[in-house]
Amino acid sequence: MADWRGSALVLRQAAELVFCAGLPEHPAAGIRVFRVLGTERRTGMEYNVEERPRIEGALPRVLDEAFRVIDGLLRRPARLGLDARFHPTPEYPEFSWQEALLNAVAHRDYGLVG
Repeated sequence: MADWRGSALVLRQAAELVFCAGLPEHPAAGIRVFRVLGTERRTGMEYNVEERPRIEGALPRVLDEAFRVIDGLLRRPARLGLDARFHPTPEYPEFSWQEALLNAVAHRDYGLVG
């Protein structure tokens, strides 16, 4: 996240994305969260997308907020358990969707601005 240039330590843009207290100046720094109602995205009169406000800031804060928003969007239908009682069960395992989000953030193109 930093390079030595002579005797000076020069921070790379990755350090800004992770540690910046304000808003990092990078177009790929934020996360857009939206939910498609149904099984495919539609346009025009059949538009079926619920978009949430873009989440901006340093990556640790952005990820925490994205986890919170996505967790609030997931359904938790009641399923009958082995104890013969109904328990709320998330539609996707938490580890799976969190890993998918982390992979998307880690592998997106940060080279857009050099």
